[in-house]
Amino acid sequence: SRGTPAGPDPGCRPTAPQAKARAIAQIKSGDLQGAERTIAAVEAAISKQQQRAAAAPDPAPTPVAEPQEQAPPAQLDAVSALQEKVKGIAGPAGKKLSDALARVTALLDANNLKAADVLIARITQAVEKRTGTANPANQPQKAASWAGAETKLQEAIAKLMQAGTGDLGSIKQAFDFARKQAAAGNYDKAMSAVALTAGLVKEARTKASKPATSDPFAKSRQAWINTRAGMLRDLEGLKSAIDKATSDEQGLEEVQAKSSVLLDYLDGLDSTLETALGRLSEASDSNQSDGLKSAAQKIVEQYRGVLDTDFFMAVDKNGFVDTNIRATALNALQEVSAVLNA
Repeated sequence: SRGTPAGPDPGCRPTAPQAKARAIAQIKSGDLQGAERTIAAVEAAISKQQQRAAAAPDPAPTPVAEPQEQAPPAQLDAVSALQEKVKGIAGPAGKKLSDALARVTALLDANNLKAADVLIARITQAVEKRTGTANPANQPQKAASWAGAETKLQEAIAKLMQAGTGDLGSIKQAFDFARKQAAAGNYDKAMSAVALTAGLVKEARTKASKPATSDPFAKSRQAWINTRAGMLRDLEGLKSAIDKATSDEQGLEEVQAKSSVLLDYLDGLDSTLETALGRLSEASDSNQSDGLKSAAQKIVEQYRGVLDTDFFMAVDKNGFVDTNIRATALNALQEVSAVLNA
């Protein structure tokens, strides 16, 4: 009789084809029960494998790289327009704005568009402030303020001219500068010049009506006002000399349009010090005076820092006209400092 095929090795699980072949052999040998067990085991294994396959998660789809966001044309146009405007801004302010635009370009290259937008907005505000084009909606109001101030100054200056009192040359120089700025729509600068002119007019009136004051702070205040007026006069003279020297030179046609930036450097030497000295002159309390002296001394140091910038270090070596702007201003500040420390 035929022998029953050897059973499976307990340590080795047969594959489905092997189990099928074994079941056939068992049927041929008459071992129907063994064949039935083999077939049942195969079916159970197949069912379990199908269940595992159904429960397994779908393979993760291959990620598709999103296209990188590109700077929109509006941003590129804004940067280009700002670059042209910044070219007309000289000195430290122009350098600072150029550096900021370089950072914008780097942000756009890195597709950091939100940060670029924020920086573009800040640069735009700074450029508008420098060029006098900020807040055009306020221009009518500023123009009205200027018109009122101009009328009052005209009347005051006319009376001084009739009386022949005061430093009429400095007064006229400051007033003419204010008018030029207003004509160009730069009302903020015009009103700053109005304040300077008004200070000179007030000094002339005081000298005409009262004996010289013995108040050292009042004297220092007026001396600084006169110094600022002299600096403005010298820079106006330098501008005129540059304009005249370059007017007929080919390739230098834009110099006259941009030479007015020379006067912007006086922005750092504003009327803050004279205001502080005026408060000192009016102070009656010693404790209050000490605080005001300290504040005024800080302003003096701030102004000295302005005079140590590249422009003021070089302006008196301009090669167009003889000036002594920096030394005159430093001497005036030294006199103010001496009064404050007395």
